[in-house]
Amino acid sequence: DGKTLQIEATRVSPDNTNPTPIVIRFDPITYSFTEGVGPVSSYGANVREPDFQLSLETIPIGSDDNKRTLTSWWVRSKAETSQPRALVAEHATIAGTSRGEQYFAFIANGALFTRQIVPLTLEQYEREKLAEERTRLIRNASKLAKGFEQYASDRDGDIPSDFHVTDLEPYLIDRSLINGFVMVFIGRDLYALKEPHLTEVGYYVAPGGRVVVYADGHVKWQKSGG
Repeated sequence: DGKTLQIEATRVSPDNTNPTPIVIRFDPITYSFTEGVGPVSSYGANVREPDFQLSLETIPIGSDDNKRTLTSWWVRSKAETSQPRALVAEHATIAGTSRGEQYFAFIANGALFTRQIVPLTLEQYEREKLAEERTRLIRNASKLAKGFEQYASDRDGDIPSDFHVTDLEPYLIDRSLINGFVMVFIGRDLYALKEPHLTEVGYYVAPGGRVVVYADGHVKWQKSGG
């Protein structure tokens, strides 16, 4: 209705049986939600159907003397795709979708979780994946640059050589940051450099280019061929 997010939902009993249709109304001002009955249209929402469907699956788990079922909710595209569905929630007693805006929601442990579904073409999806990977590597490079800075501070400007980059591990929260990093700095003393902002310490190879760490600690994305 323009003021609340209304979700057509299904409630399941503790034993994952007897699904019951309900309506969840979420107030974005108070961050509260209420449950009702009947179709969304009875609450004044007369808009188009979402481009996806929400389905419930129960999976038996455990041994014979301790059998139980796992409730899983899946979003399935109404269009034909190579990957038509995705897992969105587990152990949720209520889940549903909205009309108009493309949302799904579920309730678990007394809390309401909502997510917006954004339709993407395969080309758009691939671009998003590449951008996400580049952002991840830039973030990792910044953390690695701080590790080099701390290492050098303890050793009068020296940093690990390319053969001893694992010496940096004690200065990193996540030691896996070293994985995939290519060390190119030949010298040892960062403090002796005349142009540290132009001197490359090393880089990560990224889709469409590379992420470079410089001796002054800054990080830069370099496009291939640029």
